[in-house]
Amino acid sequence: MSPRYRRGKPTRGESVASAAASILVGVGVGAAVLYVTRLFLSRVPMSGREAGERLPISERLPTSGPLPTSGREALPPGREGSRDVSDS
Repeated sequence: MSPRYRRGKPTRGESVASAAASILVGVGVGAAVLYVTRLFLSRVPMSGREAGERLPISERLPTSGPLPTSGREALPPGREGSRDVSDS
């Protein structure tokens, strides 16, 4: 047989504690919503290459010489300082 419970009237301390907990949860949710809203409102649209616009193929490929297949020349722009697997 399962235990049975009788509901009693909450004391003043229990009421104050539950009100304080409710207020803290509300303030926390409000702060999170404010933060996310500020993130979305502070965005600035990008244009051109920043937005991922693709370059014409004539500007993407080298104009002369063989394509690099290994070493630092094969790294994409911005990755020149990366460690190459063949160096180890």
